[in-house]
Amino acid sequence: MSPFRCVVAGVVCLGFAGSSPAGDGRAIGYLETFTLAADRETALEKLIPGSTDYYYYHALHYQNTGQLDKVDELLKIWGERHSGDHRRAVIENRQILLSYDAAPDAALERLRKRLNLDYRHQREHAAGTVDRPTSIDQNAITRDRFMAVARTSQRNSVEQFEPTAYDWLVTCELTNLERRDLLSRLDHPDYPDLPAMIAADLNYERSRGFGDHKVDRLLTLGQLGELRELKPDLIHNATFIATWLASLRPGPDVDVERNLSSSKF
Repeated sequence: MSPFRCVVAGVVCLGFAGSSPAGDGRAIGYLETFTLAADRETALEKLIPGSTDYYYYHALHYQNTGQLDKVDELLKIWGERHSGDHRRAVIENRQILLSYDAAPDAALERLRKRLNLDYRHQREHAAGTVDRPTSIDQNAITRDRFMAVARTSQRNSVEQFEPTAYDWLVTCELTNLERRDLLSRLDHPDYPDLPAMIAADLNYERSRGFGDHKVDRLLTLGQLGELRELKPDLIHNATFIATWLASLRPGPDVDVERNLSSSKF
């Protein structure tokens, strides 16, 4: 059975199960008699001719035994006498599915009408011939290309760069304004040649001196020593001296009284 038939069959079976007389908690009644009967032909004789149960169980028996031609005749009479019986729709759905092997095209057409399926949708085509590229120009997505877009004479800053780019941005040749802007954004000292960058910024005419940037006060003792060699006059800068002394302070995990060798003095 195809996947399409399995889906529809599952819907039909659910509808059939939901129509059980025992669904409201009452006695199963004739459904049990019909289901457990060794001879269902004899069980069908107990039904009143012309009743809804008569048509339903006879149609169900004919379908179970492969007598589909009798079902079509019975459905016609059933519809004329009891058009409002919802169980008739269940039998009709089963009849369509059971007739698929013998006449698949006819069964599918009946399903289309019954389910009100519409297959008139068509692909939309753009007017005229469309010529679009199938690949991206690699020269348009290089790092140098993006840097050229981010670094313009109007900005003179690094605001267009993500913090993840600072590691390699500090290695690039920057303008004085770009370097100052980058230093103002750094929040830790783990960057190559950081003392050289700070020294160059201190030599810039617009510099406000050591300590103007947050990262100045975060330098390690080794970086402070390197910066002092690059800018000897910092030995007279109060902020530099305070930062140097703070870096000499032992960490919170060092017991100064018992382990003086751990001191940086």
